[in-house]
Amino acid sequence: MTIPTASDPAIEIVHRLDAAARRHTTPCGDGVLHWRVWGSGQPLVFFHGGFGSWMHWIRNIEPMAERYRVICVDLPGLGESDYPPEPVTPQSLGQILADGLVQMLEPEERAHLVGFSFGGLCSGQVCALLGERIKSLTLVGASGLGLQRKPLELIRRSDDMTPEQVEQALRHNAMALMLYREDSLDELGFYIHITNDANARLRSRRHSLGDSLRKVLPDVSARLNGIWGEFDITAVGYMQERIDLLTELHPETDFRLIPGSGHWVQYEDHELFNQTLCDLLGKCA
Repeated sequence: MTIPTASDPAIEIVHRLDAAARRHTTPCGDGVLHWRVWGSGQPLVFFHGGFGSWMHWIRNIEPMAERYRVICVDLPGLGESDYPPEPVTPQSLGQILADGLVQMLEPEERAHLVGFSFGGLCSGQVCALLGERIKSLTLVGASGLGLQRKPLELIRRSDDMTPEQVEQALRHNAMALMLYREDSLDELGFYIHITNDANARLRSRRHSLGDSLRKVLPDVSARLNGIWGEFDITAVGYMQERIDLLTELHPETDFRLIPGSGHWVQYEDHELFNQTLCDLLGKCA
């Protein structure tokens, strides 16, 4: 296989950012959550997607850390964080994350939350629990809204696959779910995808297909924003339903579409995403 390794030049950004991070842990049942922090100032907290890790934000951390104290968590059972206690529910995950975030913040400090995909579902729970401690919630291709979506055509891996077939399946699935343009799956993106996949223990799909975020949004007091890729496979064809739902629940919602981008919009079109996020956060002052 031609799967990139940690020694490839394209992967150096991962090690450089990881080495520069200030590391913290908070409880997760009998284990711990892992948090990474860069920069200083007002806290901006990133929640990654299902089968992911802090690396989902690899192209956003440094630009945003020029203005904010960027905080990335590995969600329970994903990345380096330990598996949460059973039964695992959106509410139980939200409580673990909310308790951890309070420890990461200074007393009376208010934070901006940004949740991608499954992380959007989780960040909504955190936002509802922490109330006025959260200044804004920006949903990025968020799941848990209980809305229509097109079926995904993924390749299931099996033990009898050759290494070449495994690589083909990994690349196909990365493109089918995460990205829109063929040239967007570079070596860094593929390395992040396969590393996250290998470390994922929590199976989030059933939660993502549910409506827990939709149910909790009325309890969110923070300003609500949305950023979706125009061709996000989890929403394409049904994007207006998402816009209508969010603006119905929160009429002040500022919803932005990134043209020509897929689900992992903050990677595929990182420069425009970063500009858009800065603009949205600037309006929450």
